[in-house]
Amino acid sequence: EMCIIDRSAAYLFPVGSSVGTTRYRPVELTPASAAAKTYVVRMANLDATSEGYDCSLKEAAICLVNPLFYHQVNRTAGSDAVNMNVFFDDAADGTWENLGNWHTAPSTEWYNMAGSSIVTGSPLSHATISAWNNFSQLPYGLTRGAPVINLGNDTTICSNSNVTLDAGSGFTSYAWSTGSSSQTISVNTGNSYSVTVTAGT
Repeated sequence: EMCIIDRSAAYLFPVGSSVGTTRYRPVELTPASAAAKTYVVRMANLDATSEGYDCSLKEAAICLVNPLFYHQVNRTAGSDAVNMNVFFDDAADGTWENLGNWHTAPSTEWYNMAGSSIVTGSPLSHATISAWNNFSQLPYGLTRGAPVINLGNDTTICSNSNVTLDAGSGFTSYAWSTGSSSQTISVNTGNSYSVTVTAGT
């Protein structure tokens, strides 16, 4: 959908698709001024990888790029920055933490847009970013961060002593090198211990 906007009020692009899984995932743009400008928004109801934006190519901070759909947003006239809201359905689409953008330099990959965040709402939540003014790359997708695990500093333990290692809360599953699947383990022998966690679905 293309729209010429000559005001600074929010404009809702009512994009969606009835091909495959029916989805209504609008984008709202609020330009910085009332000067004339034109924006184009498309919702692609498919994995961005199938259109050349490989979701497996992502910066280290990203664990997952939304494989269900993505948006393309472009400014074809004018120079205004925008406040951008990309809407999604928590129940149908899953939990997301940021808005990501595809880029080709310095490397070709998805990256989290600095300053983006998620606003929970009903019936739709949205990823939001303020004063966005870089329309050099069109694809935008919802992202989930890579899990961060900190077991603390290496610790010396005395015989007959126990140390509790805690992988942190909020993960879906835990797989310790000891075979345990709990958030914490208690150890009493010197060794190297590792854990693999799963976050989300």
